[in-house]
Amino acid sequence: SEFDTEYVRKILQDTRPTTIEELIKISGLVHGTDLWIDNQQMLVQQNIIKLKDTIATRDDIMLYLMKQGISKEKSFEIMEFIRKGKVLKEKEKWQEYVQIMNNYNIPSWYIKSCEKIGYIFPKAHATSYVINSFRIAWYKVHYPCEFYASYFSVNYSEELKDIITELTEGNVVNQIRNRKSLISDRYLKQDLDVMLEMYQNGIKFLPVDSKKSHSTKFMVEKEGIRLPLIITNAGND
Repeated sequence: SEFDTEYVRKILQDTRPTTIEELIKISGLVHGTDLWIDNQQMLVQQNIIKLKDTIATRDDIMLYLMKQGISKEKSFEIMEFIRKGKVLKEKEKWQEYVQIMNNYNIPSWYIKSCEKIGYIFPKAHATSYVINSFRIAWYKVHYPCEFYASYFSVNYSEELKDIITELTEGNVVNQIRNRKSLISDRYLKQDLDVMLEMYQNGIKFLPVDSKKSHSTKFMVEKEGIRLPLIITNAGND
């Protein structure tokens, strides 16, 4: 759930994270305001910093400033000032903080990046989201049928029903791709991404069966995932 939007996927493609810590960085970047686009994205692309060096959470600011020698109290004060988006509102006070950071040789790119931040996420929240997403990903890898069955049982909608019932024999992958290209609703597009991935992994929907189908849940079978009775009006084969 944390990494299923096109925006976050693009960041994953651009940064290629390899550690949980980097995933937490990405979570913080996307939940904050003015942290990535027109800010640290350019720094990463220009190889000025690595993903691990980005300012992604409030904790990153305070711990970095303390590491550079600024007192714990002053580091916390600066962090609070930035995370509340006060930089542009209280410019005189900000210049006082800039002078302190200059005295401790904080890089200019770091200060300029802080100036652009509108809001920044606490690391504990980002960590919680990533842990939850990683658990879901584990099931997706090791129990794919159960994952997809659960996903569609939870995210079932009339719009999704219409698409599923229109799938025909043949190249289902291309059919899903074509339908996705005609859809503007981002949530439905995400559902189709999951469906596309499911078929690419060799898992398919099985037709409604009055004796095998559950009334509302997508059920796991040896040959694939059985569609529920609500997919059809009559509830029969």
